[in-house]
Amino acid sequence: MIHVVDLSLLPAHLLPFSPQTLDAIGSTIAAGGNVLVYHNRRGSASALVCSDCGTTLRCPRCDATLTLHEKPIWRLLCHHCGYTQVDTPSCRACGGVWFERVGIGTQAIETRLAREFPHANIIRLDRDVEEIWGIYPLHSTVFVGTRRLRNAPIGNIDLVVFPVFESELSFAEYDTEERVYLDVRLLSERIARVIIQTRFPRHPVILDLLQGSYRDFFRRTLAVRRAFGYPPYGGYIQIFTTAKSETKVRKTMHRLSSILMTRKHTSTILHHDPDDIRRRAGEFLGSILLKGEHAEEDLHAVESEIWSTAGIRITRW
Repeated sequence: MIHVVDLSLLPAHLLPFSPQTLDAIGSTIAAGGNVLVYHNRRGSASALVCSDCGTTLRCPRCDATLTLHEKPIWRLLCHHCGYTQVDTPSCRACGGVWFERVGIGTQAIETRLAREFPHANIIRLDRDVEEIWGIYPLHSTVFVGTRRLRNAPIGNIDLVVFPVFESELSFAEYDTEERVYLDVRLLSERIARVIIQTRFPRHPVILDLLQGSYRDFFRRTLAVRRAFGYPPYGGYIQIFTTAKSETKVRKTMHRLSSILMTRKHTSTILHHDPDDIRRRAGEFLGSILLKGEHAEEDLHAVESEIWSTAGIRITRW
């Protein structure tokens, strides 16, 4: 059974768990059952924002925000390149030293649950935990974690909680809704209770889950994909180019874009702006996304250019 909790009217100091959800977790533990709290964000906070000017702390080697981790030690960590900062940060824009936390991760959830249920077994399983294979309590345990939980030998689960469901839907990929829908649907078929906490209880994926019809969900999903040319109605190919030099990446992007734009029958070309260059782990990254029925043909048109240039890779969906 799937139950949806609307967080839109919940006071901020009660987040991330509503009183109803805490009651459900508490009653499950009291009955000797196990709870799985699933949240696909690590750390304590997704970002730190300067209280004075609003600037977000970012990795000096990437364009990514730094995530706050408080276990086993306080540190700011880049989830892309592994850059770590353990000293007290200051804002690079204004020099401010006061920051506000934005977002929530598995460490913060673990801390909150330990405070609410001091006598329960609270076990966090994510990439920050080196070893997930162990002997875990079989009763009255709350497991907190990311997708890594799927591979852990945690036994029977009586209740699953998604504390911030929209975070599961925040990945900018065309098949995100399908993957989330299938994950929750399969869980609800194996586990007695699933609680979805969200600020958007009328989201189409949630409504489809409540109605319980695979047919309706896939009919809606396929209609959207057909309208926008996503698979299986068209190709979806991403060309990445990386280099230590931003100039080299920019020139490669210009060269590939110029060839593609001169084609008579071209696919929809997205993210081809040569000025849209990002940094990852000390390297510069540019990408071109080909979408539509002519995507493979367009890829062949630039194939010789791709193979003669170092630092280019291709991903197909």
